[in-house]
Amino acid sequence: MPKHFWVLFALILFLGAYGEGARAEEHPGSGAPSASSQQEAALTTVSGSTYSSKLAGLRFSAGALQPSFSPEQYDYLLHAPYETDFVEVEVIPRDPNSSLSVNTFWLKNTNVFRNQNALSVGNNYFEIVVTALDGDISIYRLNIIRGVPSSERNLKSLSFSTGRLYPSFDPSVTQYTLYVDHPVKFYTAIARTEDASSRLSFNGTATPSGGLYTNDAPLEVGTANTLNVIVSAQAGGSKTYTITIKRAENLVKSTPTGHSGFYNTSPVAKPNTETLKEQNGQVKAVVEIVKDPYAAALEAKNEPLVFIDAASGQYHHVLEVKLAPDLWKAAGDNGKALDVIMNDLDVVLKPGPVPSASKDTGARLSSRKLELSGRTEWEQKPPTASYAAAAFLLTFESFGTYTAQLSHPLDIALELNPAKVRNASSLAAYRYDEASKRWQFLGGELKPGNRYEFRSDTFGLFAVMGEDRSFSDTTGHWAESSIEIMTTKRIASGVGDGKFEPDAPVTRAEFAALLARSMELQELRTLSFADVPGDAWYRYELGKAAAAGFIEGIDEATFAPQATITREQMAAMLMRAYSFRTKIRLNDILLPSASKFSDEASASPWAARSIRLADAVGLMNGSPDGAFHPKASATRAEAIVVLLRLINKAAS
Repeated sequence: MPKHFWVLFALILFLGAYGEGARAEEHPGSGAPSASSQQEAALTTVSGSTYSSKLAGLRFSAGALQPSFSPEQYDYLLHAPYETDFVEVEVIPRDPNSSLSVNTFWLKNTNVFRNQNALSVGNNYFEIVVTALDGDISIYRLNIIRGVPSSERNLKSLSFSTGRLYPSFDPSVTQYTLYVDHPVKFYTAIARTEDASSRLSFNGTATPSGGLYTNDAPLEVGTANTLNVIVSAQAGGSKTYTITIKRAENLVKSTPTGHSGFYNTSPVAKPNTETLKEQNGQVKAVVEIVKDPYAAALEAKNEPLVFIDAASGQYHHVLEVKLAPDLWKAAGDNGKALDVIMNDLDVVLKPGPVPSASKDTGARLSSRKLELSGRTEWEQKPPTASYAAAAFLLTFESFGTYTAQLSHPLDIALELNPAKVRNASSLAAYRYDEASKRWQFLGGELKPGNRYEFRSDTFGLFAVMGEDRSFSDTTGHWAESSIEIMTTKRIASGVGDGKFEPDAPVTRAEFAALLARSMELQELRTLSFADVPGDAWYRYELGKAAAAGFIEGIDEATFAPQATITREQMAAMLMRAYSFRTKIRLNDILLPSASKFSDEASASPWAARSIRLADAVGLMNGSPDGAFHPKASATRAEAIVVLLRLINKAAS
């Protein structure tokens, strides 16, 4: 073909291709997209309405945030224990496209930062800056407070798999004797430190803070067995608890009828005389104890406990043990405690010193078994009690020119009939208070040999009862589970007729007693409030709460025990207890800059800080309407719930 034909054909193809391209540019939805349209499609666009400089959350590798996180809350406190050198913080922005920096260091490709240098003891300040795409900035301030090394060197608990520890464990007491029977060659000690950071060792062997120890070599007969439990504080220094383990000699000794002989752990002479008397159809066995058979034990060093075998071999209703003046005076002068072993009962008495001029002063200890059914006292039984496994009346009186003095509390051990125990875990000891016509809860623990051991501040009518802790008015209640837990812990009880009355108001005395039980307080202080009767059922627990600094009066002389407690009063008591148990000073807890409650202005000035702090640490909160109701009366259910929170936070 002619050359010009091919030139014309190429020109036509070029013009056709150009036209298609022009149409594609003019109508982007048809044909192949252009390079510029492909680039635009790859961009992610964010509407300006979704920009945010707020955080959605903060997470930490250690410690607990105070107050709880809120995007509108900008100041936070994190308490870290002394052993924490580094903390990882995950910063969670509400807008993932915002930029994050911590102390001017930008976080790139990660939302987690970790302090570069070990935390200093005390304050460690961090400033978290969140910058949104539109330039808006939010600044969150975090103070990580690293605790000081703990100087706590106390044990929290000490127990043994067998035997009887004397005196009963007290963290402030460092010298003990463990009495075990002759057949016992090995024992296990269980100890727990007050502070988890403390180090624990048994005879030089290190163990965890909650540790077990079993002796490797068999115990020797006598007192040549020593266990040293050493608690070393994190800050340095240590405290040694020394336990002398006395294994009884292999004695062939007749056991009086009705007595188990479980704790006959030392040579005990028989009492001098035993007589029977009959009064009103009741047979009384009188056992008289004099000094001579016990003289060596009363003079022995490192023997704090002297066993007195006062069991009767005769049938009787009442057992009276007469402790002669020479025995009583020797025990008081030498600081000895007398473990009076009766037929079904052991009572540890610790006589006080007797003046030299009063050589005729002695004591009588009497025990009488009782059947509670049909008695007035049983009609007033605790609402949770379903049966009595045992009951007895224990009385004490002195004779002579001087009144015999006793150190309190009393250690009492009662031997139970296994056939009368339906559920061992539901048992609790009570003492009947004649003045209030109420049973006072004592607690206690079932030990080997069906011995139930408990302590009491005084004598009287005692009973070990089985408890039923279900209530007809708590099913489906919002606090049902908390009520069940606290009644199982025997911190709280019902009001009678199988009811708990969760929505009834709680009095100031009731809440103080619940608080003292929850914190397991031991130290007692004499009360100066004129409106607290000396025989009030709550007087001991109120004294313990006062000693710990938990309570204050309406004024110097008035506590108003029967007044209902208000929510602001409850917040103040709770925060004092929180500081006491966690050892965190109230001034060291970061106070939220603004209140979240709409009615804070109605709170008393002295309570405003406690209300904010109780919310910040998670002990109390407000109602759904955003109010705290500081002047409102607190209910029994509210008291139970906040106290359970306190127990859990104190244990964490």
